[in-house]
Amino acid sequence: MIEIRRLIIIGYSELALKLYRIYSKSFKVEIIYSERELKEFGKKIKVLKNYKIYLVKNIDKYLMKFERKNIFIFSLGSTFIFKKKIIDKFKNRIFNCHNTDLPKWKGGGDISYRIMNSYNFGATSVHEVSNKIDEGRIVFQKKYKINPINKNPLKLKKEIEKKAIGHLKIFFDNLILRKKFTFKKNKIDQGFYLPRLDTNIHGAIDWNWDGRDINSFVNSFSKPYKGAFSFCRNKKITIYKLNLKKEKFLKHPFMYGLVFKIHLSKFYVVAKNYSLIIDKKNFKSPIDLKVGDRLYTPASFFDKYKRLRVFYSPEGKIFKR
Repeated sequence: MIEIRRLIIIGYSELALKLYRIYSKSFKVEIIYSERELKEFGKKIKVLKNYKIYLVKNIDKYLMKFERKNIFIFSLGSTFIFKKKIIDKFKNRIFNCHNTDLPKWKGGGDISYRIMNSYNFGATSVHEVSNKIDEGRIVFQKKYKINPINKNPLKLKKEIEKKAIGHLKIFFDNLILRKKFTFKKNKIDQGFYLPRLDTNIHGAIDWNWDGRDINSFVNSFSKPYKGAFSFCRNKKITIYKLNLKKEKFLKHPFMYGLVFKIHLSKFYVVAKNYSLIIDKKNFKSPIDLKVGDRLYTPASFFDKYKRLRVFYSPEGKIFKR
């Protein structure tokens, strides 16, 4: 059984703020965030006048000053990597929340990957922190079905957070009642890991794909992300949403990417097995597209995202070959 007198939430998010508001009346609560989160959410963080929220550069040094007794460390999408001495010192008191049905969908970028793959299931999973990403034993998990209409990251993120706060309230209420954990093995052989994504590199559209794959890909990089992209007349075109129409006539691969019709503020583009219908409000372009224009992506962009891998450290984004 665990007694909590201080809860340290690591990672800034709306979910972290909600947990803070709920449990700061029960025990001491603080939120720790990194330099990367300061760059991304600085404006939002600065207005949090009544919260105990702190910027930390060295998480190991910060945590080592606390005694193990009566402290509970809870990671929410944190970019900090905990060293063995921290994991050992706070054993059974340091946990991470990963909003997928572990052991599946380990790693970052899971929202986009799930949209690409039309995966309509989610879960709130709490697992112990170990020296391997998302592989610690699971102590709490609530699974649910995702509403199929939530096919863009913003809507899906809101649905996940709404589910997560309800589930995490159950988890923390059980902690307050000092109920014993039941550890469940995080079965490595049944799971998989996927790397993080960066829209500027990974959002390039391949016009050789089936229209359905282009559609799910565009959705996966839509708002709040920067949008999937391609080119026309050497200018970058950003697309946030499109619709599909089964194609009867325009089927040859030579025609993929061609703008073959413009009607009522909509562009019609040839794709494999489908016409892609793009409303002007759902794309951004520095040029006026015309009938006969072609959307294309240079092969160099595909070479780039195959060669580069993105990592997010507490300081920010890192690309590695």
